[in-house]
Parts: sequence; C-alpha cells; structure tokens
Amino acid sequence: MLMLCFNNLTRILSQMEKIVRTTWSNPPSQGARIVSKTLNCPELFAEWYAVSNRVLLMRDQLKSKLQALGTPGTWDHITQQIGMFSFTGLNREWRTHKEHANTSSYSQGNTGIISLFS
Repeated sequence: MLMLCFNNLTRILSQMEKIVRTTWSNPPSQGARIVSKTLNCPELFAEWYAVSNRVLLMRDQLKSKLQALGTPGTWDHITQQIGMFSFTGLNREWRTHKEHANTSSYSQGNTGIISLFS
C-alpha cells in the first residue's frame, strides 16, 4: 500500500514539474497581444504616445526643478531612466514631507513620476 502511494506521488510530482516548466519557460502572450493592439490601433497608439510624452516631460520638469533648487548631486539619471517610476535618491525627510502631497514614493526613493505633477 505504501509503495502504491509513493508511485502515485512520483507520477503526480512528474506531472506538476511539466506544468511548472511549461509555465515558467514560456512567457505569456498576453503582454505581446496588448502591445500589438496598442501599436496597431490609431486611437490607442495616440493615447499611449500622449502618456509617454507626458512622462518624459515630467522627468524633464523634475530634473530642472531639482537643479533650480540647488539640490546637491547630479540628476541626469532622472531623464536617462524610462518608465513611470524613477529612483530619485531623495532622502527620508523629503519623502516624509512629500507624503502630504498626492504622490507615490517608496522607502528606497522610488517615485511615481506620473503622480508628481498631477
């Protein structure tokens, strides 16, 4: 009886390993379908393009403001990074002060760029 259970467990484990291997080895196609639809639909592409440009503008504005305030350090990384979040490197005091505003900031200094100027 014990041997029968062990054999069943071995078979089950083998099947589970196949499922897991397939899941992790083959990325989902959902993301590719979303990108394809966005890039091939003029309305969605226009919306994506507008948001993308807004994020770039916000990055430029953040860098300019930090430089105008004489904030120590170089801020080139803000405009060199891509995406909706940026590692600012700003200290805890600034983030604590900023929490009173309607923005997203995380303990390591990552900030939601889109929320800075909304």
